[in-house]
Amino acid sequence: MHYHGSEHWIVVRGIAKVVINDKEFISKEGESIFVPKTAKHRLENPGKIDLKIVEIQ
Repeated sequence: MHYHGSEHWIVVRGIAKVVINDKEFISKEGESIFVPKTAKHRLENPGKIDLKIVEIQ
C-alpha cells in the first residue's frame, strides 16, 4: 500500500495477475491496470514466460 501516490501498470509482455483490495484481475500484453493510492495491491506472474511491465507513478 502507498499513501502518497497512485500507480499505473502497463503489461508489455506476458500475463499479470493483479489483486487490488481483494479483487482479482488478469491483464495481458497491451492492457493496463490503475492502482489508486491507499489500495492494497499485489502483482503475480501466473504464466510460463517472463512478465514485463512498465510502472508509472
